Amino acid sequence: MRRAAALGLYLDPYWGAWPTPLEAQLSQAAAAGFELVALGQSFAAHGWEQPERLGQLRGLLRDHRLRLHAIHGPIERYEGQWWDLSGVAAVRNRTVKKCLAALDALHALEGEVLVVHHSRLTPEEGEALSRLQAAVTSIEALERAAASLGLRLALENLYGSAQRTFWGLLERFSKDQVGVCWDSGHAYLEDSKGLALARLQSRLSTVHLHDPTPGQDAHLLPGEGALAWQEILTGLSAAGYRGPLMFEPIPRRDASFDSTVWVAEAGRRARRVAGLDRE
Repeated sequence: MRRAAALGLYLDPYWGAWPTPLEAQLSQAAAAGFELVALGQSFAAHGWEQPERLGQLRGLLRDHRLRLHAIHGPIERYEGQWWDLSGVAAVRNRTVKKCLAALDALHALEGEVLVVHHSRLTPEEGEALSRLQAAVTSIEALERAAASLGLRLALENLYGSAQRTFWGLLERFSKDQVGVCWDSGHAYLEDSKGLALARLQSRLSTVHLHDPTPGQDAHLLPGEGALAWQEILTGLSAAGYRGPLMFEPIPRRDASFDSTVWVAEAGRRARRVAGLDRE
């Protein structure tokens, strides 16, 4: 990707590894040079969609001159509950309801993309057909709601048995209906050589960029793991992606962890990947 791309960082106020208030995370992201932010799954799970909290967040974004790019719908097991768009009816309905609330919040905050997982990361073998049918029902509801608000729904690529349902959904929905959030770590675990970008031509709505290690979705900072970043950017450009570079590392907290230092390093590495810093 030769042009200067906007840089963004995923934030999550409730990651156990990053127990930093969202207000501080926004300040740190702005200071590190990020222009955009996205909000992780706990945003929806913890009620930030409530009107008074949306007003607070709108003010914080304005004060730090940041723009909201995306919200991530709730996924996996979180605070004692499963979240799964292709799970059993009760779980699926609960997840759709939270995703609809996240769409309303995204619209109120002038964001662009709701990112969702269509399935658990590790569904049982043999569930592909039933999960595809259940996911179609969920995605239909979310796609209609997103379109009515002028927003984009993006399915995130997964890996292993969950990825079969992903390709099935892309066959069911047109590129005008549903886009893709391309996750670099998931792609590496699914196909460490090809990364499947060629199959996603013109469908990319956003990206999750982070560094995996062999066999592990490690969510490291760029340059700490296994990916060849220049090849990644070339592949994204060839696939027609012209959106922001959204980075989704997850901090590994220990006694010496300093979120200000970590976010600043994330900014430096993001600029280096984008070709904005030369060392």
